[in-house]
Amino acid sequence: MSRCPQTGRTPVSGASSPSSHAPSPRWEDEHLGPHVRYASQPVIDRGGRVVATELLFRWNAGCGEIGPELSAYATASVLSNALIDGQLLTGAPAAERPIGDLLVNMDSRTLMSPIAEAMTPDLGVIELLETLEVDEALTRRIRELHGRGYRFALDDVVDLDDSRWALAPWAQFAKIDVLGLDADQLDALVRKAHRLGMAVIAEKIEDGDALEGARRAGADYFQGHGIARP
Repeated sequence: MSRCPQTGRTPVSGASSPSSHAPSPRWEDEHLGPHVRYASQPVIDRGGRVVATELLFRWNAGCGEIGPELSAYATASVLSNALIDGQLLTGAPAAERPIGDLLVNMDSRTLMSPIAEAMTPDLGVIELLETLEVDEALTRRIRELHGRGYRFALDDVVDLDDSRWALAPWAQFAKIDVLGLDADQLDALVRKAHRLGMAVIAEKIEDGDALEGARRAGADYFQGHGIARP
């Protein structure tokens, strides 16, 4: 998942360490430079229409992961940079720049904070990161937000035994990471998500073969470099 800001996604909360060759981001450099710090990547439906857009945080400070200690900052920053500085929703008529629902990922700390409530239902969908530990407090928080109309997606699903499947009653989407999955594994994950009432976004679609495989498996939506780079 780790990629330099110029070419790919810098996760809000990385599960892996940055490359030993990549410079570590320096907090004191983050606010240097005038450019707006976010990227976006579209999600398309089976007909090729853009139905959603994932917002991705970018460092000013260079290439590197965002650790858990800065995850809430990254979420708040990508929202403010895209919606206020970047005028993502106000800078051009919707017909000229369709973006659909916005997708923003959150870890447990961010989800439990007031920042989560900025991602109002009319803006889009909260992506529940793979680092989440599903416990009573987290489940209660998701259930309460869902009761107020907030929407959720399970992010980076690769395992039939993922503990986040327990959150399916309050999630509308499962984002299945197709990288490294064979056809049988992908089929099983798509079937499980559909059985639990979630639509499937096949993510990390790198080429036409991956797109066709995800279509055959029954995925509903698609995202990745093979469709559009951030």
